[in-house]
Amino acid sequence: MEAPVISIADNSNGLQIQSVLRTGIGVLWMIAGLLQFQPLMFTPDFYAWYPPKIMESTIQGVADGQPGFVVTLMHQGSMLWSTHPVLFNVLAASLQLAIGLLMLFGRHSLRTLGLALSVIWGIFVWTFGEAFGHLFGEPSYLIGSPGSAFLYVISSLLLLGMIGVLNEGSARTTLRYVTTLFWFFMAFFQVMPAEGFWQPTALMASFGTAGALPQPRFIGNPIEHFALTIMQYYGLINLVLVLFMLLMAMLTLLDLWNPFTITLAFAWLFWSWWFGQDFGGLFAGAATDLNSIPVIGLWTFSLVVTRRRLVQS
Repeated sequence: MEAPVISIADNSNGLQIQSVLRTGIGVLWMIAGLLQFQPLMFTPDFYAWYPPKIMESTIQGVADGQPGFVVTLMHQGSMLWSTHPVLFNVLAASLQLAIGLLMLFGRHSLRTLGLALSVIWGIFVWTFGEAFGHLFGEPSYLIGSPGSAFLYVISSLLLLGMIGVLNEGSARTTLRYVTTLFWFFMAFFQVMPAEGFWQPTALMASFGTAGALPQPRFIGNPIEHFALTIMQYYGLINLVLVLFMLLMAMLTLLDLWNPFTITLAFAWLFWSWWFGQDFGGLFAGAATDLNSIPVIGLWTFSLVVTRRRLVQS
C-alpha cells in the first residue's frame, strides 16, 4: 500500500495570505500617517532634545537606556528635524499615508513601489524614531521590541518575496517560521538574567510607564494595579510571561490552531498590547503608531485564516 501524501487542500486561493498581510500592513501604515498629524507631533515635545533632568520629548524617551551610539544617532536626527519641524512632519505623515495607499490600492508596479518604500522608510523610522527597537538596550516584547517599524520592514520584505508565489503552503510556511522566531527571541530576552526581568524594578518599568500616561482611568488603573502586584510576585509573573511566549512559539511552529488556542492567543495579544504597550499610547495622544503587537496579531491572523485542512491523496 502506498504511503499517503499530505498536501494542502486548496491552493486555488494561493494569494490569500499575501492579500491579508498586505492589507493589514497598508492599514497600519495609514494609521501611523494619521497619528503623525496629531498636534503634539508638530511641537518640540515630540522632537526636541531638552537638557537632562528637566523634561523629555517623545524622541528622548525612546532613547532612554540605550548605548551611546544609538543616543548619538537619535540626537543628530532630532537636531536635523528641529530645523524644519513642520515641513518634516508633514512629509513624514504624507509618506506613510502614501505607502499605505499604494499597498492597499496600487496595482502591480505601484504596489511593489509601496512595499519598497515601506522597507526604506521603515528602516529610517526604526533607526531614528525607535532606537532600533531597543535591541541594543533593555529589549522586551512588552515595550515593543524589536520595533513596529522593523516588523513593517520584515512584513514588506516577505510580501516582496511572495510576489509571483501562487502556492499558499510555501507562503504560509515562511510566515510561520518568521513568527515562531519572533516568539523564541522575545522569550529569550525575557528570560535572560542580564536583562533584569527577574527583578521587580525592570519588570515594573515595562508596565509602570504605560500606566502613568495621561489617559482614561479605566485604561490606566488596571495597568498601575498590575505594576504594584509585580513587587510581590515578580518572579512568578516573569515566569508566566516567558511561558506564554514559548507557548505562542509552539502553537505557531506546529500550526496547532483550533478555537481554544486561537482564543487564547488573541487574548494574550490583547492583554499584552493593553498592559505592556498601553495600546501604543493611542489614548494618551502620544502615539506615532500602534506599536508592535498589532503586527504580530496580523501575522497570527494571517496564519489562522489561511490555514487549510491537510488531506490525504
